Amino acid sequence: MEVWMRKILIFVLVLTLILSLAVYVFIRKNMGHGVSVPDPVRIRVKSQLVCRMVGSELTGDIGIVGTDLGIPVLVHVNGSPKIFFLFGDVVSKQKPGANAMAYANYPINGCPDLGWFMDDGMYREMWGSLRKDGVDASTPPAGAVEIDGVLYVYGFRVTHWKKRLQPNDVTHGYGVLFKRLGNGEFVETNVSWPIDSKFVNIAPVSGKLNGKNVVFLFSSGKYRDSPIYLAYVPADKMEDLSSYRYFIGLDDRGNPLWSNRWNDAKPIINKVKVGELSAIYHPYLKQYLLMFKDYSVNGGLQIRVAYNPWGPYSKPTKLNPLSPKPSWLKPSWGGLYGGYIVPQDLMEKMDIHYTM
Repeated sequence: MEVWMRKILIFVLVLTLILSLAVYVFIRKNMGHGVSVPDPVRIRVKSQLVCRMVGSELTGDIGIVGTDLGIPVLVHVNGSPKIFFLFGDVVSKQKPGANAMAYANYPINGCPDLGWFMDDGMYREMWGSLRKDGVDASTPPAGAVEIDGVLYVYGFRVTHWKKRLQPNDVTHGYGVLFKRLGNGEFVETNVSWPIDSKFVNIAPVSGKLNGKNVVFLFSSGKYRDSPIYLAYVPADKMEDLSSYRYFIGLDDRGNPLWSNRWNDAKPIINKVKVGELSAIYHPYLKQYLLMFKDYSVNGGLQIRVAYNPWGPYSKPTKLNPLSPKPSWLKPSWGGLYGGYIVPQDLMEKMDIHYTM
């Protein structure tokens, strides 16, 4: 073989090796950074009303004329799965309250046949509220998770509700954790965050991190004026505030970095103004689904998905079940907020049920 041909062959081999290494490094680097952004959720049909869950004609006999939220959580009662629905501020002729809780069989097929936790024929509050402006104007639920048979609920303690006739007034509040005891009573734990911190409305999701059972917390801060943040806590340390860790970004290999200080937290979804939010892990899609309303834009709800809790998240899929105005919407009802994804049997079913 001629010398010049050998030189060309060696050059080609070396170039191929360099390119192979470059491609390998690129793939490893991008795999670490999780650059694979899932496609947005495709909505094939418009949202349809399944049924109303509360109202004077439905729940007036147990003291509930109206209420909001309806946060769903999968729990187990004597080994059988149930869906608990956690409701917020209760309008009642008999006893207005901060919250209420109902239950239904799992999975839900059509309109859930709700049973209610009650005392003496009237709905039971999960926990009370002082109803005192500046201290505890109201404490509705924000999100819930069951850990080893124990129900934990993150509440939104409102210290001040915005006065509608005062344009510069704003709502203030903070996140606080409640625990349901074996006798069905709720107690407030020592876990809470400062007023208007980055952890006010919290949606917990069970998961794993480095092979260990954890609870991821998707949260918003200042009410309806916040990006979305992330934290986690070991599943067996739910009541230990010092065990909570807050997402602060990625290292150069794309692994998540955490801090033990909540004020270090960095957004996982920015350029939004969020209050209430919902999060689940979809085992069939192998993706995290977030649902929320962005108050920086007009319209309804958004759904965003990601393979990791810290993202990157897809572009928003928007859905607005109130536009055009549906026939079932009554003039006296308030506007759309929520919604809260129901943890149905999600293995291969693509339907998303949610409350609002």
